[in-house]
Amino acid sequence: MLIIQPISNCKNFTEVKRTINIVGINMNSDASTFDLYYRLVYNKEGQDVSHLFNPQIPNWHIDNSQLMRCRDENFAPIHNPDFKEQKDEKGIITNEIERYLTMPAFDYIKMLMLDMNVPMKSIISAYISEEDKDGRFNF
Repeated sequence: MLIIQPISNCKNFTEVKRTINIVGINMNSDASTFDLYYRLVYNKEGQDVSHLFNPQIPNWHIDNSQLMRCRDENFAPIHNPDFKEQKDEKGIITNEIERYLTMPAFDYIKMLMLDMNVPMKSIISAYISEEDKDGRFNF
């Protein structure tokens, strides 16, 4: 395994602990793509119960068609100093995506690694936590 990291417990079976194992990484700068290959391990009371769960997992594919929030040294999103909240007639904010600075996702990850010398493991580990909060691993 390249990275092994605990994530939140299973949503439907809260007594089941989960770990993500990153087993492969493919970064292709010609195609501007970054793919993570992973598996989830399910554990209950010290026993691996992964065989009871669906082994099919969604792809984790990153490219420049996605925007990624820019982060500071503490991984907090960086506020967009030009953000001005816009609401529709129901009071719903219509430009929330603009609240924080963003960049095309592949370019941002490449910049972190190559220009800012952030270790790949640190980047992936931080995004595992962020994606876990957003529910990526709940399927």
